[in-house]
Amino acid sequence: MDKNKNETGLRKAINRKAYTLIELLIVMAITVMLFSIGLGGMLTGQKQFMFQSNSERIIQLVRDARSLAIAGMAYPDYTDYDGDDSTTNLMTPANIGVDFDTTNGLVTMFADLHKGSKDQHQTEGVYNPPTPFGFYTYTLDSGQDVALEQYQINPTLLLLVSGGPKTIFFSPIFADVTFNPALPVANKFFYFGVKEKSGTRITCSKLHPVSGVPEQATALECP
Repeated sequence: MDKNKNETGLRKAINRKAYTLIELLIVMAITVMLFSIGLGGMLTGQKQFMFQSNSERIIQLVRDARSLAIAGMAYPDYTDYDGDDSTTNLMTPANIGVDFDTTNGLVTMFADLHKGSKDQHQTEGVYNPPTPFGFYTYTLDSGQDVALEQYQINPTLLLLVSGGPKTIFFSPIFADVTFNPALPVANKFFYFGVKEKSGTRITCSKLHPVSGVPEQATALECP
């Protein structure tokens, strides 16, 4: 009896239908399709995050510059840049600025040091970078500003700014904003943002010409 049962079970196992090649190919195709959809969604999410984080970082630099100006932050005057014959005191920069280098995709927050007896080569509201680039450095008689922070946007993005101005700077205490070069129309907003080199994503902020507070702008307002 047991022998007959075993033979019957073996016969059923042999006669059981196996997967065909077509069925295996269909399963593999569905698996690949689902993987592609998931991978595409993940890459899209990463691009969106990168795009948003770059935009927010630039806005934060502008806000930080305004905050530092309001606070009247002072920095060590190690090389007596202000010409008061002291290298142990602190000096408050004439302005705190943000420079937009659209060619290289660089945004630099800097202390504008155009005041003092040793600033004959300095120009107000213009970022004069050290060569090579350096942070918290005062250089005598060269008109170089103090680089406080610099941000390089992702190479897949373009840095956008209003036509004309490439630098904004805030005066200490009052934090009134000035554009350099000046906007062609008085009391006009200054626009800045980022755009994908390939794609449709674009975002901009506008800077109030009096308060200097960044506000969200529409895509149509972007330069």
